[in-house]
Amino acid sequence: MKLLRWLILAPAALALLTVVAVNVAAPPMLGAPAPDPTRSIALPDGSERALGELVDAALAELEAEPGAGAIGALTSPASPGEAAPEAAPLRPGLPLFERDRSDLILLAEYQLELGRPADAIALLRSVPPDHPQHAKALRRLGWDCYAKAMDAPGKGVAFVNASIAKNPLDGNAWQDASRVYLSELGLPVH
Repeated sequence: MKLLRWLILAPAALALLTVVAVNVAAPPMLGAPAPDPTRSIALPDGSERALGELVDAALAELEAEPGAGAIGALTSPASPGEAAPEAAPLRPGLPLFERDRSDLILLAEYQLELGRPADAIALLRSVPPDHPQHAKALRRLGWDCYAKAMDAPGKGVAFVNASIAKNPLDGNAWQDASRVYLSELGLPVH
């Protein structure tokens, strides 16, 4: 019976010590400056828009009709007196982005595909705390941006922790947190 207790308690204690060690070593996410709203972000149609415009369009879309995406909401604006341009065909390989162009998270994924993690971070950090996808944005910051794209998992620890705190029943948040923790410890992650 004592052996069984040790077989259960030893791994649990090791896991707890690992979590504590990673959290102590990780830098805090508080105090980071807000993303620059004038930062230029590339769109799939080849145009560029300011981060602030993209965030405003996404939030207006959410307020107008939650869950619906505006086709062409994030394309280049028309000149005064001209009709709004048709949305240019999106490049292949982005089926999710085709469904909802006002989703800042999907636009961040596009930036990661282009090899622009700084733009992805700016987009994900622009998702407001009261947005329904804020917890997802936090976990994507932690794992996809900092741990994977920038090879800085220590910077991602606070974000995945905040994601779990915001939505503790999200299995993806727990999975991404474990990936970030393992990466921070220098262990291979798939």
